[in-house]
Amino acid sequence: MPLIIGVTGSIAAGKSLLSSHLVKRYGALHVDADREVHQLYAPGRPGFGRVVAAFGEDIVGPDGIIDRRILGAKGFGDAAKMAALREAIGDIPAHFMAVIQGWREELPADAIALFDAVNILEGDYMAVVDTAWLVACERDTAIERMVRDRGHSREEAEQRLA
Repeated sequence: MPLIIGVTGSIAAGKSLLSSHLVKRYGALHVDADREVHQLYAPGRPGFGRVVAAFGEDIVGPDGIIDRRILGAKGFGDAAKMAALREAIGDIPAHFMAVIQGWREELPADAIALFDAVNILEGDYMAVVDTAWLVACERDTAIERMVRDRGHSREEAEQRLA
């Protein structure tokens, strides 16, 4: 049976850095939940129309893709708006449960799979992964990474961390 590791921690804590190392060193399969969720509301997917209806046409960029920076400014730091976003996207937990179940059924016994998600400790994820690793860093380090690597202003980084 493959080893399925839940990798969790706050935004910009270093989850992707750890996961990249495990992919290179051990050939682990890696799914970044944040990136995967973005695909659930890509143009042509059911979540696209629901997210636009919930947050407004102004979140769609000239390229026809939802501008995550504009969407984030409308939702991050507001629990009610984040709940509305999750509802508009669709059944995210069911999607990831299916991904993990697929790993269990399809991967070889010696495989390593990484489910990289901020909220691994919530819901039923702990019941389906073999172990969870928490990645942490200092708040200032996370802010620095978000400013340097993601182009956020300090204020945007602090809002997302909140």
